[in-house]
Amino acid sequence: MKKHLLFLITALVFITGFSQTTNIPDANFEQALIDLNLDNTSPTDAIDGVIDTSIAADVINLDVSYKNISDLSGIESFVSLEWLFVEGNNLTTVDLSNNLNLERLIIHGNNLTTLDLSNHSGLERLYCQSNQISSLVLPQTNSSLQRLECQFNNLTSIDLSSSLLLDDIKMQHNDFSYIDFSDNVLLKNIDAFNNQLTSVNLDNCAVIEDINFRNNQLTELHLEDRLGLYKINLEYNDLNSLTIKNIKSSVWNFYFTILNNPNLTCVAVSDPIESENEWTAVDSQVYFSENCNASAVSILDPNFEQALIDLGIDSDGIINGQILETDALGVTDLDVNSYNISDLTGIEFFTDLEVLTAYNNNLSSVDLSQNTALTTIILALNNLTEIDLSSHSNLTSLSLNDNSISTIDLSNNLQLQQVFLNNNLLTAIDVGMLSNLANLGVSGNTIVELDLSSNTLLQTLFCQDNSLVNLNVQNGNNTNVTNFETQNNTDLYCIQVDAITFSNNNWLSAEPQFNFDSQVAFSLDCAPSNDDCIEATTLTLGNLISGSTLSATSSLNLPSCQDNTIPLIDVWYQFTAPSSGSIAAIANAALNNLNVNMAIYNNCNEVEPIICDAGTVEVDNLVPGQTYYIQLWIGGNTSGRSVQITDLVGDFTIEVADSATLSIEDNETKTEIQLFPNPATTEVNIHTNSVVDKITLFDVSGKQVLVIKPANTNDYKLNLKDFSKGLYFVQIQNKNSTINQKLLIK
Repeated sequence: MKKHLLFLITALVFITGFSQTTNIPDANFEQALIDLNLDNTSPTDAIDGVIDTSIAADVINLDVSYKNISDLSGIESFVSLEWLFVEGNNLTTVDLSNNLNLERLIIHGNNLTTLDLSNHSGLERLYCQSNQISSLVLPQTNSSLQRLECQFNNLTSIDLSSSLLLDDIKMQHNDFSYIDFSDNVLLKNIDAFNNQLTSVNLDNCAVIEDINFRNNQLTELHLEDRLGLYKINLEYNDLNSLTIKNIKSSVWNFYFTILNNPNLTCVAVSDPIESENEWTAVDSQVYFSENCNASAVSILDPNFEQALIDLGIDSDGIINGQILETDALGVTDLDVNSYNISDLTGIEFFTDLEVLTAYNNNLSSVDLSQNTALTTIILALNNLTEIDLSSHSNLTSLSLNDNSISTIDLSNNLQLQQVFLNNNLLTAIDVGMLSNLANLGVSGNTIVELDLSSNTLLQTLFCQDNSLVNLNVQNGNNTNVTNFETQNNTDLYCIQVDAITFSNNNWLSAEPQFNFDSQVAFSLDCAPSNDDCIEATTLTLGNLISGSTLSATSSLNLPSCQDNTIPLIDVWYQFTAPSSGSIAAIANAALNNLNVNMAIYNNCNEVEPIICDAGTVEVDNLVPGQTYYIQLWIGGNTSGRSVQITDLVGDFTIEVADSATLSIEDNETKTEIQLFPNPATTEVNIHTNSVVDKITLFDVSGKQVLVIKPANTNDYKLNLKDFSKGLYFVQIQNKNSTINQKLLIK
């Protein structure tokens, strides 16, 4: 009996001894343990998938870095581990929940997405950078963590509230938008560049030494009484408020840069002069002040500030991007011409300004909305493209010559007496409301119409070198005019005046004060008789007539088919709808490169036309006997180039025909010749009863545009692809007769 019991105990000991192993499924992990003499389960050091658990339990330090390990299963048996090195492997997950004695964990350079160390209160250093971690849980109670490197991951948030001993953290190249460091009172070094930070909390970080928040989106940061701080990098943020006070910036290795913060103008510091001298890595607009909320005015352009210094306005006398608000108050006359100024920022604080002279500079824009007392503005010889004068009701004199202004609104400047806008890009200008206007200069623009009939005090007018079609100076006081120049307006044929005889006798021979092109004549009414819808010329169906848009006025009625950026110089016609209710309106310009556009309306009060098109307009379902109105204007083929005034005015022909008559001929003609289809688009078939000798095509003006001599046939297909839309006449000749027939190309 004793022998059997002894055998059983021995067997149990034997079995128990061989069952204390831990599975190691990753062969590379086991090989690393074999290489470290930590796996003796195989007498030949062969990989058998297990290790002795008792050996693992005694391991304090383990380094299996760069072993191509993808599975760390088995690490749970290393319960005594304090230092673990597993960097540079292929781990995607790891479970360290049994390794609660860890003090250092070096696990960077893997493919981890999560890492939970919530129960590792003894962990002092953690290196988990260069993974794909989006969730990192740090020790939650009695944390010993002092150093954390989690850069180059996908983290958006992190809880540092239990990491009270943390003194060094690297977290760059993540996606953090906010980090709260308020519990990390021992923190000395923060490296968090290249995140999405909009704000951080450093309120209790009194011993901070080095902060790097480069390339984030911080808008404000306030650092006061950080006596150990010697390195500050805030480049490439959106800062608009920054305070750095009571720090030892005079230490030899102090580093400070806040470059590329375009919205930051002032940095609040303890000693502005020292900061100005020592901290040079700042944007040009930044200045230093003890109180950025004080009444300082930013002057972004150093040339503008130099002008203010030269005028004795800038009280500190140095170019530092600012003047005091009190410097600007009380200034009523400011002359800063020819200083190469490109930015007048700061002018808004000159609220008492009455006269501003800033010609011959490089201004491309200017905001004078706060300078409401201005009576005189002289900004000639700049690069302005627009200017807002809506706040300047006291303005009497305006000079904006030699800029690039394309539109201007003077409706709130009713006191203006002189306006000079020579050599700009104006296509139109309205000065009718300026009852005090005496002097107007708008030469060197592309103005199409100029109506000065309400400007009864007008004395001088310079409108040469424009694109004028209409000029009306019939203001009842032409005898007051002393200078009048309109030369180089090639499409201006008529000027509307008070008295033709007076203008002929006193203006035409009074050079150099008066200059006109040779084609110009004076008239009491320059507009054609059909300039408006209510004065529309009556058209007889089937009759071709000539017309012109020369001296016509622009229309306020812009149909949907008209480009609203191009002036519409129009005339009007009317016709009575035929019994068929169908018409074709055909219009052709005298110059081949121009299009004649037409819009047809039910009456003169309509806003939207029935139809709107160029060249030929066809309409069906009209009410027989009802009168319809045609708005006609010329527009060039403007593809690939800008519109010229010569594209908008000129001569044309127009005919309105009953569509039924274009396709039905009398019986005799129909038996001799057939054209089909008619109207046609790309081709038309011609069939005759006898062999055709010659086919001739004429346009609506009677010009021969095509001659063909078919080869012994009475059927011919005529290609129309090269012909523009409109009404044509086909003449067919054979040895016995000549037959003419209308052809409409649409």
